[in-house]
Amino acid sequence: MFTFVKKTLDLKRGLMTDLFNEISAYHVRCLENNILSYREGVKEEYCDIEEVISILGINKLELWKLVAQSQLTPCFLWDGLLSISIDMNFADYNEKFRKGTFNESSYLADRRLGDIHCPCYVNFRGYITPDPTESFVSNLIDDTPIKFSLSKIRLTANLTQKEKIILLGDEGQEREIEKNLNFYKNQTYTIYRKSNVKEFDSKKCMFLKSQAIKFKEGIANVVEETTGKKKKISDKELFKLIIPTVIRYMRLKNHREKPNQMSGDKEGIKKDVLEYVKQDISLEFLVPNFSNNWQKVINSMDEGQSIIDKIFEEDIDVL
Repeated sequence: MFTFVKKTLDLKRGLMTDLFNEISAYHVRCLENNILSYREGVKEEYCDIEEVISILGINKLELWKLVAQSQLTPCFLWDGLLSISIDMNFADYNEKFRKGTFNESSYLADRRLGDIHCPCYVNFRGYITPDPTESFVSNLIDDTPIKFSLSKIRLTANLTQKEKIILLGDEGQEREIEKNLNFYKNQTYTIYRKSNVKEFDSKKCMFLKSQAIKFKEGIANVVEETTGKKKKISDKELFKLIIPTVIRYMRLKNHREKPNQMSGDKEGIKKDVLEYVKQDISLEFLVPNFSNNWQKVINSMDEGQSIIDKIFEEDIDVL
């Protein structure tokens, strides 16, 4: 009986080991496939907004819809700093930031503490695209070029010749380290708060020409579903794309200050935006459900702030 139980346990252990190895190998393959190597993606030909509109034979509103539906990926050439973190042995961390302040016994104690996640930043140059969670599409709507801020991005093409990694200490110290670093395609990165470039020009938005051409070839399948009905984008989605840019425009035009919730400023902004929409024949479709969408989209809270609060904290400049 004992022998049978032992053989059963050994078999289970063997199966668990095989399963663990397969899962580990799968994750390694996924990581390797997502590595964005130097110059990867830069051989592609990019085109601006007007050219992609010409290729597809569509208008600007239809282009926004395709971007909102993730059919087309907007890209920007960018050179800035990314916030990252790396695993670092506690003893090595102490040696970088507290050199000369600990002895051999403390060093051995530090080794037993294992690795820590150390915050740092690294330079990156290449093409990026806004993370899907960013409300960026509305900034492409206005015919007047505008600068807008992004905090979360994804990388599409790598032109970084040499990475410079800077460790950040508990007291704001900075230490440069030598380390090979991989950038990943499908990972969301946060722009470092001290990066010189956090703003993007709407007029410098680019698209992959190959993606536009590929989409054009299959556009009949995208526009017409198997039932023969046209694909639709909800008025709420269009409201989220268009209205924030109207608010930005009115903020610049009227030199508005950040609205005070108690004084009713936000209701005044809502009234002015509605009047603007009513006067623009191309935006009339937003009027019937305006109040409901305003409540769901503009007044909804994200990280403790509404869209209006975020817009009035942006650094916006007309080019």
